[in-house]
Parts: sequence; structure tokens; C-alpha cells
Amino acid sequence: RVGERPVFFEALDPREPGRELSTGVFHRSLLKANNVVRGPAVIDEVSATTVLYPGDRAVVDKAGNARIIAGHDGRGVDVERLVAAWTEDPSRADAATSIGRV
Repeated sequence: RVGERPVFFEALDPREPGRELSTGVFHRSLLKANNVVRGPAVIDEVSATTVLYPGDRAVVDKAGNARIIAGHDGRGVDVERLVAAWTEDPSRADAATSIGRV
């Protein structure tokens, strides 16, 4: 984490107002294998910016990919179980993904 900044997040329900949250800022180049970034967060890099909503997670695999787990989709996905599965054995991402299927 390199800092914080206010970020406006739209509400998941379009009938509700959005809100501004103090949000952690991370530099992509500093993230290492098995790092977990919890939303709300912003991951900055040279060519892109990734925004994680509250409840989302980004798990960095051994190849340096940030795998995003949407924790706000209302499907009852066990986000923490997915994170644990990916950090235990990133090669089993297909099995970990099936944990989230309803």
C-alpha cells in the first residue's frame, strides 16, 4: 500500500446513491505472488488502473497476474475461500473458481 485517496463508488442498486470512500492505493509493480488486495482499492500501473469495489479481492498468482474475485455480485460466493484456494495452489484456479458457482 502506497497511500490512500477518496474514490466515488456507484451504488450496486441504481436506485441508491453512490458514496465516496477512503480507498487504499497500490502500485502494481510492488505486488508479489500470493499478495491479496482487499477492496475498496485502486491498483495503479503504467498502462492501466484496476478498481476494486468494497468486498472485492485481487489475488496475485505466481505469474504476476492479479485474479479478481468480485465479492459484491450477490451470488453468495465465499470470497475468503476462493482467496485461500488460489493462494494455496494457483494452478488449481479452475477448481477454485467452481467454489463460487451457484
